[in-house]
Amino acid sequence: MGFEIILPFLRPIGAFLQDPEISEIMVNPGGRVFIERQGQLHEAEGVVLAERSVQVAVRNIARTLSDDVSEEQPILDARLSDGSRVAAVIPPCSIGGTTLTIRKFQSRFFNGRRACPRGHPHRRRPPSDSRGH
Repeated sequence: MGFEIILPFLRPIGAFLQDPEISEIMVNPGGRVFIERQGQLHEAEGVVLAERSVQVAVRNIARTLSDDVSEEQPILDARLSDGSRVAAVIPPCSIGGTTLTIRKFQSRFFNGRRACPRGHPHRRRPPSDSRGH
């Protein structure tokens, strides 16, 4: 169980949550949505969330995850059961509106070739002293 519990509160970005190629979803103040796909950030064209909708979603997500977010406790940092992270900040700490970030847990493993596709970095030799040692 992971995104199923927060999906009802985030229907406009539900497709991003379910897309395995997207590793992060960011909702900025003003409702602009950005996604990270293969290490590149892209604005989600045509997707804008109303401030009130984002705030309601964040409060409902917090409650669902047995947490709280309010003006007295304006920061949410939670983990879904699949390891994904949900972070949100609401006013007054977030000037201009609510921010929400969902970093999806990646279940794929990296080997040396995938981690360093251009090969291993060359080792630099330490500089020798003036005596040639």
